[in-house]
Amino acid sequence: MILFFLKRFKAVAIIALLLAMSISANSQNDRRTIRLFEEARRHFSGKSYNSAIDLCNKIAERNPGYTDAWLLLSDIYHEMGDTEKEIQSLKKAFALSDISLISLRLGNALLSEGYYEDALIHYQNYIEKNISNDRNKEVERKIKNCKFAINALKDSVDFDPERLPDMVNSSDDEYWPSLSIDNSRLVFTRLIRQQGRLPQEDFYFSESTDNAWGPARPMTEINTPDNEG
Repeated sequence: MILFFLKRFKAVAIIALLLAMSISANSQNDRRTIRLFEEARRHFSGKSYNSAIDLCNKIAERNPGYTDAWLLLSDIYHEMGDTEKEIQSLKKAFALSDISLISLRLGNALLSEGYYEDALIHYQNYIEKNISNDRNKEVERKIKNCKFAINALKDSVDFDPERLPDMVNSSDDEYWPSLSIDNSRLVFTRLIRQQGRLPQEDFYFSESTDNAWGPARPMTEINTPDNEG
């Protein structure tokens, strides 16, 4: 009886020791993960995106369930303009967490890439979790946009778009084009970026001569140093 008790005591002691070692190892692993994550955030803040990505990937290898690493990766790829990888990272985070903002971010990323049906699911998921929220009106508008796009694609028509020449397009952002009633003048908004000043929008126009668009020129009679857009 005593021998049995001693053997059992030894077994319990060994299990307790192993549990203690496991807890200690997990604790050290968590501390290591946190240190890596904080370092990745510092690199991200300093715009050292590749270094931040490497650190986040190390965290994912050590602890695939560390949601913050996937969210940071999605932020990095968003800043880099790599929406496909942003979506992949957000999907990893979504599988690990029920934070509703992940659904909203996923919806926005999916919508921007034309994945309307998937975006619709995530927007609806966000609305279900946030019955009363300041963002809901905007999200409901995006839900309508997704539904419109889904239906429009079912009734799509063929078209052959052509890029306007470089004398109209520039490295700046151009948008909201409008044609005059006789199709001879194109008016659009250009986002002007100048060092040391806030970006501001001006109106530009291009005129068609012999079926060719001429160089874009600012509408000096309307534009001011302020934002016309």
